[in-house]
Amino acid sequence: MPATGCGSDSCDPLWTAKLTNGAHTTPAVSGGLVFISTAGSADNGLGVLSAFRAAGCGKPTCDPVWTAPVPNTASSPTVSNGILYIVSGDGRLLAFTSNGCGRSTCAPLWTGNLKSSSNGAPAVANGLVYATSAERLVAFRAAGCGLKTCPPVWASRPVAGSDTGSGLIQNAGPTVSGDKVYFPSVDFQAPDGKAGTVYAYSSAACLSAHTLDCTPLWVAHPADFDSINNNLTVSDGILYGGAVGFVFAFDANGCGKPVCGFLWFGGLGTASGTNASPSVAGGVVYYTQNVGTIGGFDAGGCGDLSCPPLWSAVTQPFEAFMTTPVIVNGRVYVAGPSVGGQPTMWVYHLAK
Repeated sequence: MPATGCGSDSCDPLWTAKLTNGAHTTPAVSGGLVFISTAGSADNGLGVLSAFRAAGCGKPTCDPVWTAPVPNTASSPTVSNGILYIVSGDGRLLAFTSNGCGRSTCAPLWTGNLKSSSNGAPAVANGLVYATSAERLVAFRAAGCGLKTCPPVWASRPVAGSDTGSGLIQNAGPTVSGDKVYFPSVDFQAPDGKAGTVYAYSSAACLSAHTLDCTPLWVAHPADFDSINNNLTVSDGILYGGAVGFVFAFDANGCGKPVCGFLWFGGLGTASGTNASPSVAGGVVYYTQNVGTIGGFDAGGCGDLSCPPLWSAVTQPFEAFMTTPVIVNGRVYVAGPSVGGQPTMWVYHLAK
């Protein structure tokens, strides 16, 4: 639909497309195409990556330009330099030519073995593509290796609790800022309530060591018994994560010690958790909770450990999954609970 709306409180879409199954992922847009993946398995054939023309097809309902089977996926696609990367639920990183293969159904250019999947979107930087498995971060050459199956060039050590089966990376992919790579994990049986952990790695150091068991620069924890299960966000030297009840801010450069705490945290009242990442724009960090709430906090904190929101809103007063907020030209866009059985997006205008 038009980003500026339609002159009414409720707008119809410019075009729609029928997908093979429900989608719990974020679309990616690149080269005039929009990419979306659906949930499903190799057995039922419902897990499909689809590419559509972003401008539509001149009809109310559009067919995909190309598709590819991607079983069990809850990973969002990532596009960089004409290559689309996505994590398959069977524990593989898949790389496709983003503009297709000249056929309606495409095979990957190459794949990388993750052994398991955390459903997080891959990240690309400095010639490498990073993906998370259920237990570790894995890095591959973004251009592949000239073979159909490529080995990793480095990997992190397993996350806390993965040796006993209580710790894992859930829906979080890697976040890259310069040489640093960040991701969170959760340990459901962590001692002393340290359920959530944030990891920071130096990609250059891990690559030069050629290790598949690289040591983190530092780790940090949110509040006891709370955990971050989505991608982290970096802005102006601060690392933000949306947790079960709160948004947390960490120093992206660490604290000079192996284990760090958080700078500040803020909540929106009712805690419900979120699979959405925080977004930062204009000195405000926005995040959502799965009770239909969205709020904005001063990105620099409030001078105290616990900070109130600058503003908050309720899209629909019931439990529902909310997406990562997107801020463009003074407007905040967030998709969330359906209204009248229809998927719905809310748009807020930022105060001047």
